[in-house]
Amino acid sequence: YFLNGERLNVNIDYISEKNPLGTGGALSLIKEKIEHDLIVINGDVMSNISFKSLLNFHEKNKADATLVIRPFEQINPYGVVYVKNDRITHFEEKPIVKSNINAGIYVLKPYIIRELIQNEYITMPEILEKLIAKNKKVIAFPLHEEWVDIGSPSDLKKIIAQKS
Repeated sequence: YFLNGERLNVNIDYISEKNPLGTGGALSLIKEKIEHDLIVINGDVMSNISFKSLLNFHEKNKADATLVIRPFEQINPYGVVYVKNDRITHFEEKPIVKSNINAGIYVLKPYIIRELIQNEYITMPEILEKLIAKNKKVIAFPLHEEWVDIGSPSDLKKIIAQKS
């Protein structure tokens, strides 16, 4: 669709994986080209995130990697029964479980990409876990803007219908 980007006044290069490499592994195919912090976005995510705010946050915090997180609430449709040694201790009616989810948007320092093994399968969470294990600074950027996962045709149809 974008071809080489000329009509948009940008330069676009494409890479092809011979075998699936995961989001992190695909970055190994461009590691020689990365000179600055890189924003990585999963292809099945739509958001109106402020990339300027994200990069400013990443740089201000002198982070090696920044993961965009989003609050997520899941309502259990049932009452939960808590039991200890066969005795009911209490009930919680339709509890809401709150957690932070991976929004599929990242900022990485160039050295992280250069250290990837060429054509090796690796996911972004695996890359972040390795950085954490090495005591590198991996931080979370909370997303408050719109974010939608369009990973399935039904998700995409739902978004198109909402925007119409």
